[in-house]
Amino acid sequence: MQVFPFKPFVFASSVENFHSPPFDTISPDLEQQLKKSEANITHLTLPENDDNSDAVEWLKKWKADGTIVRIDQDTVIILRQRFSVNGMEYGRIGFIALTSIYPPDGSIKPHERTFDGPKRRRMSLMSSLMCQPEPVFLLVSNQGMLQILRKYAEDHVPDREFEEPIGVLNEIFYVTDAAIIDQIVTSLKGDNAVVADGHHRLAATLELAGLSEGESRKFWSSTLSYICSVSDPGLLISGIHRCLSMKIDTQDLLSRLSGYFSVEEIESPESIDSILLYTGKFYRLSMLQDAIRSIINRDNESVYPALVLKEVIFKTVMQLDENVIEKEVTYTHSSEEAIRGVDSGRFSSAFLLPAWNKDAFIRLVMKGEMLTQKSTYFYPKPPSGIALNCKCDVN
Repeated sequence: MQVFPFKPFVFASSVENFHSPPFDTISPDLEQQLKKSEANITHLTLPENDDNSDAVEWLKKWKADGTIVRIDQDTVIILRQRFSVNGMEYGRIGFIALTSIYPPDGSIKPHERTFDGPKRRRMSLMSSLMCQPEPVFLLVSNQGMLQILRKYAEDHVPDREFEEPIGVLNEIFYVTDAAIIDQIVTSLKGDNAVVADGHHRLAATLELAGLSEGESRKFWSSTLSYICSVSDPGLLISGIHRCLSMKIDTQDLLSRLSGYFSVEEIESPESIDSILLYTGKFYRLSMLQDAIRSIINRDNESVYPALVLKEVIFKTVMQLDENVIEKEVTYTHSSEEAIRGVDSGRFSSAFLLPAWNKDAFIRLVMKGEMLTQKSTYFYPKPPSGIALNCKCDVN
């Protein structure tokens, strides 16, 4: 992969409440709350008008009144995040820069399929703005890069910091030292990257590059990227849980599941280490390998819980088709939210999935495996609003 510094637009130091979660994780209520700030990035990432005219006007206004300013030097932005999960303290470090994507050279590996509608919507927005307003999230296996970033952050005071409502402290370092930038860029030469989040943004940028010419093609040939190491202990990859609205007969379902799983009722678990069914009681579903293989004809390394849930439980045992799954299944990365939903009667049941083994995930994706939708939840997300990559001749 090829990584480059850039001259980012950033929100002025006097501006607060500029940041948001990635656009595709924001609920309508949260969007409304975030847009109360006239300098929040969601005015660009979630425009009100179908033609994106409001987003274009916001961007013009911000440039004109100094809400966003350009760092007029080649820059790499280091992002260090501190947070806690289940009482454990974590830290993660990565950086924001440009990554070459066109023409594709196979060094950027997606792991989920994209859909034409969302891709077209991102294409429309980015081409209207002539701007990449939030980064694609990439993972690398590189240990050398990790050490360079950590040392820089230890030796410098953050240029900016803010805490998200979810409790993640974000520390931002604007790196303009050419020697440090060269160390970071050089450390990644020859590496491959896995797309964690932002598949539709990446696909949209690739298509814009292919449709463009001259300076516009040059602009779209790189994508704004947040890059971190899969080896970082602060990179967490959880499963995404499935909540069912449809009524089920628990005993009948358990009986049918027993043909493919060893089913055991358990007390409330301290952690999720296999597929769990929750209906007010917890049931551990341990896969019977031969029975599972009769449905999913793959080697063990290529069989993962979200695939088993979809192909074996939903489609084979429960005989749900894609339309019913789309209508009846709600997704959440929070097991607490899934359990509360069942207890409140909002859902009849929930299937809870274990966290990923990071090495297993990387091996699977590097083999070219395209995972079933909503197989992974990467945490924490890089906030949107830290940097924008705008075509410099657009005012």
